[in-house]
Amino acid sequence: MCGIVGYCGKLKAIPFLITGLKRLEYRGSDSRGFAVQNDSSTSIHKTIDLRSPPPDLDGHIGIGHTRWATTGKVTDTNAHPHRHKGVSVVHNGIGGVYKNLKEELLKLGHSFCSETDSEVIPHAISEWGIEEAIKRLGDDCGAFLVMDDADPNKIWAYSDGA
Repeated sequence: MCGIVGYCGKLKAIPFLITGLKRLEYRGSDSRGFAVQNDSSTSIHKTIDLRSPPPDLDGHIGIGHTRWATTGKVTDTNAHPHRHKGVSVVHNGIGGVYKNLKEELLKLGHSFCSETDSEVIPHAISEWGIEEAIKRLGDDCGAFLVMDDADPNKIWAYSDGA
């Protein structure tokens, strides 16, 4: 079972993200990751080494994820967040239409590095924008948080209501 958390405020984001993910530890996990945005860039940290100390990423907005693998092996590459062209995503759920959407994106020249369904989301958002991507993802894609370098200081949240 995955878990996602986000923070947007005046304080450093990483302590809030770590606290949020620790509260989700009862669900079990095999990897974790963070994306933290500051004024000039977004830093990503992904790991399957859950005993490693959390990163000290600088920034006041961020998203975090704890993963229990459903699609793809337990690897750093498959850990979240997934990122494409400045769009960072953490995702909880399995995208029912992701295979068809991935094929459509491959035909448009996209390439993927992970084995996950979730990596399709930042590609879809960078290709069509968040609203159109949500329409194409359908009603059964779970929940996800998005940070976009082109629209800083904001976290987009989506849930299919399940």
